[in-house]
Amino acid sequence: MNRVSLRGVVLGALVDFAMTNILAVPLVLYAILHFQLQHLPPADAQMAVASAIHGSVALTLIEIAIGLGSAAAGGYVAARLARHDETLNGALASWLCVGISLYTLFSGQASHTPKLQWLLIVAIPLCALLGGALCRRQRAHS
Repeated sequence: MNRVSLRGVVLGALVDFAMTNILAVPLVLYAILHFQLQHLPPADAQMAVASAIHGSVALTLIEIAIGLGSAAAGGYVAARLARHDETLNGALASWLCVGISLYTLFSGQASHTPKLQWLLIVAIPLCALLGGALCRRQRAHS
């Protein structure tokens, strides 16, 4: 039997990516309103919002929690769809976000410090693996 479920891994990655972006909308809206960035031209708004979020420890931690929680959810979805080798398929579901993180790091477009970016590149697949492990544990108990 093939250990990797391509369907599970791809759909888990899409859940991770979509969930991260959807859950980030309230955070971005808060930053725009709280720091009064709504009057900036669109070209400047993205950088200003990122700077506002990363200028606050609380907002940065919320942003990281959204990303890591979404990775765990994507890993869970991948594992659930795979129905076997849950931790492997869960961890592999992080490929899209890890790839995007590596691209932004090496292209100089990362909004975090390089040290934090590398930490996230390691933490994202670990959280996705935990999502897969949770699915495996639930399956074992049912």
